[in-house]
Amino acid sequence: MSSSSLLPPAGLDPRPRLLIVGCSTRAAAWSAVRAGFRPVCADQFGDEDLRLVAEVVPDALRDSRGMNGNPRIVAVANMRLTPITPEMWAEASSLNGIQRASAELRLIGPRLGPSASNPKIAIVNFLFHEALREKKLPALATKIQRLSDRVKLEPLLMWSQISRAEQMRARKDVVWIEKAWSSGGGRGVQLRAAGGNRIPFSERTYLQEYKPGQPMSAICIGRKDGVKLLGLTQQLIGDPVASPPWPFGYCGNIAPVSLPDAGRELIVRMAEVLAARFELRGLFGLDFLWDGATPWVCEVNPRYTASCELLELASGRPLLTEHWSCFTADPPPTPPVAPPVGGQPDMVGKLILYARRAATAPDLSRFLSPRSPWTVPFLADVPRVGTPFEPGQPLCTVFATGRTADAVRQKLYRRAARVRQWFGDAEPD
Repeated sequence: MSSSSLLPPAGLDPRPRLLIVGCSTRAAAWSAVRAGFRPVCADQFGDEDLRLVAEVVPDALRDSRGMNGNPRIVAVANMRLTPITPEMWAEASSLNGIQRASAELRLIGPRLGPSASNPKIAIVNFLFHEALREKKLPALATKIQRLSDRVKLEPLLMWSQISRAEQMRARKDVVWIEKAWSSGGGRGVQLRAAGGNRIPFSERTYLQEYKPGQPMSAICIGRKDGVKLLGLTQQLIGDPVASPPWPFGYCGNIAPVSLPDAGRELIVRMAEVLAARFELRGLFGLDFLWDGATPWVCEVNPRYTASCELLELASGRPLLTEHWSCFTADPPPTPPVAPPVGGQPDMVGKLILYARRAATAPDLSRFLSPRSPWTVPFLADVPRVGTPFEPGQPLCTVFATGRTADAVRQKLYRRAARVRQWFGDAEPD
């Protein structure tokens, strides 16, 4: 089974083409469609529901060079796209190579300003804490690991394989979180107890002060006249139902959620400080831990983030239209389909399912029927039938709606159980 594209021939499609580069570009591609763009995507998976709406560059990210210097990406960047096309880069560190390869294109973000030409001085995760401390704002302590600490990488246990008692004991004893410099989606992140054993990494790491709390994210937009908070989400991190292969694996979000006024105002202030310090423009995200009184920022994502699509579906706002307006006075494309009036759900959530054992993708073609880009899907990131999966690899993503975050979460869990049965990846009896 292979999906048939919903795209008209390129020569007959008046929409401006939007280049999207990332590990997984499905969410951004559907956001692009909602905003009136024709997405051109280079990603690692090329899932079937991405191919429904996007031109896909196959296997562009499957070699070790990734996005920086990959000749397939260079070819994509050199495509003659519609003028005044905003480029969205999924990884800040990839900008250096792609900017050199695509000098003929007008790059209008999101980017980091002058520092973008050097990934080493982009928003390195321990630099933004300094910017917050300078303004007397809450900031986590950080330490740089010595290069001599680098040792051979050993396999991590899946967090779902660690007993609940061991998880709680580890969280009680820990004082640091250790992170690989190039970590993403929770990969290369582990608890670090004072004087305790650690699982060694094969790459340079840094330490970030541990704070207990609810993982959340803020989606903001940086404009010339300041920063606007678009919404808040609850993050699903290391969720045992999702079974990520890392203790802090990213598993999804539920949106929109709220904070007390004081917490919300503090997040806005932090976003303003970071946007000014690092020249952030367009969409960007702040990941933080909410301890009931203070938001502690732990990551800054200077790009479209995975939770943007949830805020779009819940609000009926095409966020890439607002992103466009941050970089040019030219009118944005006209969205092809208006969201249903008054038809938005109270909350939307998604949960990424990771394989617990070796599995094979079943026929999921029933989830590839044409639909409005404003319809919340049951299933997304749909793999091609017969695709093999090893333990720890992402299978697909389930969606759910509800009136409360807890109701959404419970519905996600029920749907996850059904989908795992289809993959032959259900919990043993």
